[in-house]
Amino acid sequence: MGKQFSGNLMIEEGKKKGILVKEFGKTLYPNAEKRTNFTEIDETGAVYIEDGEYTENNQKVYYFTGNVDNNWVKFGKDGDNDLYWRIIRTNEDGGLRLLYAGTEPNTQEGYIKDGSTTTFKYNSNYNNTTYVGYKYGDSSSLEKNRGNNQDSDIKQTIDKWYSTTINGKSDGNSHNYSDYVSKTAIYCNDRSGDNWGTSTMYYAAYYRLVQNKNHPSFKCGLNTTNNKKELYNDAKTSGGREKDMFSVSKTSGGNGELTYPVALMTADEIVFAGGLYGQDSQSYYYLNSSNSSVTGTYYWWTMSPYDADSDGWAGVFGVNGSGYPGYLSNSNVRGSGVVRPVLSLKSCVQLSGSGTTGDPYIPHIDDTCVGQDN
Repeated sequence: MGKQFSGNLMIEEGKKKGILVKEFGKTLYPNAEKRTNFTEIDETGAVYIEDGEYTENNQKVYYFTGNVDNNWVKFGKDGDNDLYWRIIRTNEDGGLRLLYAGTEPNTQEGYIKDGSTTTFKYNSNYNNTTYVGYKYGDSSSLEKNRGNNQDSDIKQTIDKWYSTTINGKSDGNSHNYSDYVSKTAIYCNDRSGDNWGTSTMYYAAYYRLVQNKNHPSFKCGLNTTNNKKELYNDAKTSGGREKDMFSVSKTSGGNGELTYPVALMTADEIVFAGGLYGQDSQSYYYLNSSNSSVTGTYYWWTMSPYDADSDGWAGVFGVNGSGYPGYLSNSNVRGSGVVRPVLSLKSCVQLSGSGTTGDPYIPHIDDTCVGQDN
């Protein structure tokens, strides 16, 4: 027609669209089923769903089990090195929980360091029940164990790492990596149990995962002591189970006592992921992309108490390295282990990618999401 048109094409960085985190499970895994057998390891690789009494507020949780290869996330940097993570599960608040896996997918150093220091104590003090706490009070009563006015050694280690690696560090697109992280996510340090004041006290995770080997729980404080399924709301314990539900924000029912929105995996999450107490397991939490140990020979910590006794023992669950691969076990809090932090992406974050090592999920955020706690 003899006419000419002109215009401008504008491409904006940081606005890639993908899967919204809060839609992750139901969009990608609409046919997920409940797993019914927790008495054997599960290495095959699948996504399951849990809800009802084993989750907070009966919300649906989608979780990865076994040797899966599509739950990789690339998020954050340590200097010039990218940080890699494995998706553990969706959270009841709609966020997405990630386990640190190192600076490259095939690493055997999938843990944090402080200079040349690679192993850390859970707590330097170890001679009573108090010191299984991620935060703790004093030893005079079970209630005061939960005083939560002192940070454990391991919390101090994780907070220092987060403050120098994630907090306030730019993503290169006008936002900070800390903008992506949920403040409402709850991290469970389940100190419910029985036999307080006797020679040996066992915590609820011991009964769930070791003695009875029954159903693990995402719900913090689901007490199965003496084969009873009952919530831990002991009237003698101020705040009940909420004192064990660590979070930055109280919006979703957490205690609001975390400095930063980061903590550790629970022993229950290890069992949901395909592991088992006292047995080797070649599941994703143990593996790197080369199907060998992500921590080499090193033992690594969870935040689930196991037991405490009058002989100066306070025990917490952890996971063995290549000597006993993926083996869920018990260690004294003053022992040495490596640290694999856990954090949660906000529900409003979007993910591009497919979750493989060659195409890991990459989080993206907009200005609206930046201003939200989750």
